[in-house]
Amino acid sequence: MASVSTKGQRYIGETRNQMRHGYGVYKYCNKFFKYEGEWKEGKKHGHGKLLMSDGSYYEGEFINGEIEGHGFRKWATSRNTYSGQFYNGELHGHGVMNYGLGGSYEGEWQHNRRQGHGVLKLSDGTHYEGSFHNNIRHGEGSQTYVNKDQYVGDWIMDRRQGSGELRCNDGTIYDGQWRNDMFNGQGTMIHCSGMVYEGMWINDKPARKLLLQACIQ
Repeated sequence: MASVSTKGQRYIGETRNQMRHGYGVYKYCNKFFKYEGEWKEGKKHGHGKLLMSDGSYYEGEFINGEIEGHGFRKWATSRNTYSGQFYNGELHGHGVMNYGLGGSYEGEWQHNRRQGHGVLKLSDGTHYEGSFHNNIRHGEGSQTYVNKDQYVGDWIMDRRQGSGELRCNDGTIYDGQWRNDMFNGQGTMIHCSGMVYEGMWINDKPARKLLLQACIQ
């Protein structure tokens, strides 16, 4: 066991060939960071814990000085917690994020963003499972809303767009094209009353009805 102090940086722990090697505690000169855990040839390597003065911390694997592998991260300000894979200090791979304000995301991450397949549960009870790109819903996915309505289909840039089916809690079904989160294009609605409309839609309304209204005016 050795104790080394240099220019405000203090290390207490094991060394080999005058380098940090084995288990030790290192306090950084800026006093914001503190590391306790395993070292190899002067670099954080193995299992360790990086603590921040605001109460945030990371605990898990390190490789050649970088946060890499499986670990747990907590942010003090937001109270978010993440358990999963890391690469080069970033959320990367499969992991679970529990948000401090409620809700969670379990799935694939890339460079700190939701990317690939995942399940997002919001604090209001909304549930989405499907594809993500650049942190938002993009691709194929299904979403169940607070009122129990369910949409299954395409998403573009966090909006329902493309082809999809909406099954409402009251029994109404719409199956067709979407644009900007609304019925737009060819589609069929089977209303809970039994009425059926098949044709073009414009901004959630049947195009035939809009044409009739225009003629009357």
